[in-house]
Amino acid sequence: MRAICLLAMLVTGVVITKTSIAQLTGYTAPAGQTLPWGSTVVVSLDEAWKDVRRSAQPGSDTEPALAKFSNRASREGSVLYLRLEGDRVLKIFNEGVCDGFATCLHHYLRDWWPRLHYYVVEFTHGENGWAYLIRESDGLVVRVAHMPVLSPDGRYAIASDPSVANGGGQTQLLDMQTDPPTVRPVAIGASLCAAHAGLITLGPDPVWLGNTQVVFNSADVLFNGGTRKARLTLRIVDGKPEWEC
Repeated sequence: MRAICLLAMLVTGVVITKTSIAQLTGYTAPAGQTLPWGSTVVVSLDEAWKDVRRSAQPGSDTEPALAKFSNRASREGSVLYLRLEGDRVLKIFNEGVCDGFATCLHHYLRDWWPRLHYYVVEFTHGENGWAYLIRESDGLVVRVAHMPVLSPDGRYAIASDPSVANGGGQTQLLDMQTDPPTVRPVAIGASLCAAHAGLITLGPDPVWLGNTQVVFNSADVLFNGGTRKARLTLRIVDGKPEWEC
């Protein structure tokens, strides 16, 4: 079966390699590519959605979105199928690295944003993990730091990864009004607020208070020589993230 399979590249044209993965904060790649750690995304040229075999039962405990979006996604073993515009088929293969501890890579469908026409796919490999936004029209892939959380109006999304394994954690603001989304890093650290000597991690699960405010309820900050939990609020002003102190 013929399929497009192009090497995934950064928007700057730098080829993604295993040594560069830890430094990436986001990239956009064309349909049909080899993703980090060797997993592959292809758009079939001779297979329509009606031809997709669906031997696996959708809606497993590890992937409930398959049941919710059964008319748009399916799985057969390690292959995840997504329905693109024109009833074309995109496939994501778990054909990457398995280390000596039997830690293999996995891709899970987590959501579909119908207003924005993007699928949300979680990637995991041991302690490493991030998310891919996959455009429904052509299969274009955008990598973000973590599972993104949409604002109520769908204009913005926050992707916040608190894990030390991924470079000490990173947070990104996604402007979903552009296509592909514009990914902006959110600054964290000693300059965040004068009251804090430094920020250790924002913690998981950001919560939107409105369309331009998002709160982190369990941030760990340095304070008076120790650490404490803090509630930090991020505002979006003119499309840019700003911390409330």
